[in-house]
Amino acid sequence: MACMEKLAMFTRSVLVLALVLPLGAAVAHAQDRDVSTFGGDAYVRLGETVDDVSTFGGTAHVDGEVLGDVSVFGGDVLLGPTAIVHGSVDAAGGRIEMKPGARIAGGTSTAEPPAIPEAHRDHGHEHGGGEPAALVRGLVGSALLFLFALLLTGVVPERMSAMHVAIIREPARSAGAGLLGYVSATIVLVALMITIIGIPLALALAVLVPVATYVGLAAAATVIGAALPAERLRGRPMLQILAGVGVLFVVAPVPVIGSIALAIVACVGLGALLRTRFRPQPPAELASQAGEGPYRETAAI
Repeated sequence: MACMEKLAMFTRSVLVLALVLPLGAAVAHAQDRDVSTFGGDAYVRLGETVDDVSTFGGTAHVDGEVLGDVSVFGGDVLLGPTAIVHGSVDAAGGRIEMKPGARIAGGTSTAEPPAIPEAHRDHGHEHGGGEPAALVRGLVGSALLFLFALLLTGVVPERMSAMHVAIIREPARSAGAGLLGYVSATIVLVALMITIIGIPLALALAVLVPVATYVGLAAAATVIGAALPAERLRGRPMLQILAGVGVLFVVAPVPVIGSIALAIVACVGLGALLRTRFRPQPPAELASQAGEGPYRETAAI
């Protein structure tokens, strides 16, 4: 039973991080709000009360009160002495560390969390001490996205080109299809988790969605790089990918705007993947359109 509870907890954590974060739900209010970040640290400072905390590739620093859950993927959870979490604390690929006095009403996805080592006890949350680590994680994430896009371009160039066509010629429809895909995946995941027999399928879908997201981001990054007004990028797919990933890396840390931009890019990329069904040729209605722009060469049919 304990194993199934941990499996369900992990599934919920992956669901939140794989679907909510790519949509960039970075809505901030003074009280009773959610805190969500993508590639950066999340903070709940002393005196703050928030609903839920979720971050992908960042560390959650909690010194205030969380009415719901704390979910982290690819980072740590640091609970200060005044931290109060009424829900559960999940850390996939990271550690849960808490100082004496911190309270967790729900469970955790790992063993009993150890105390923060003495060397980290004076680490200043209020002075942005996590920024260097966030920068390193951002660089690593961008490097991985670049290598992934380069691999896809070399192994399945026709399928990537078909996605480029969908992104270039009908970006709005692609974004709509991507948003619908995320919403549908969320509904299906919730439905699967209702029964024990559906949990393995939910886990498989929770893994498939992030993979599909990164395939879409790889295609979108290539188009962004090719659209830049730089003559030296023309006809050089590797430089186009590098430039596009660089744009995403620069935009991502910008408060609110960065999250919205990443959400749009993720939706457009996933929508292009869904509309082309990852086939070598784009749909007929897209192939018949002319398409113009400095990025036209990336969508050559």
